[in-house]
Amino acid sequence: MRTYYLRGISNLNIKKYKSAISDFIKAIELSPKSDIFDELVIDDCHYNLGRAYFKLGEKQQAIINFKIASSSGHKEAQDALLKMGEKW
Repeated sequence: MRTYYLRGISNLNIKKYKSAISDFIKAIELSPKSDIFDELVIDDCHYNLGRAYFKLGEKQQAIINFKIASSSGHKEAQDALLKMGEKW
């Protein structure tokens, strides 16, 4: 799970947004959700999915993922929603 997360971050940083999306989705799918670290990584995956979707112009998918991350208190996701004129 963490391997896909880290690769997703790398792909996001080099603007390979579609690859980043695939990696973050795979990381979420493989997450055991067994400890707090995994939950934090899942929240960050949703936040970064939102960023990647936003960069590709897929605003609705970005909002969905930012809202998922925001529901757990992810500050950057909450800020992203506010900038988009959305509530969490």
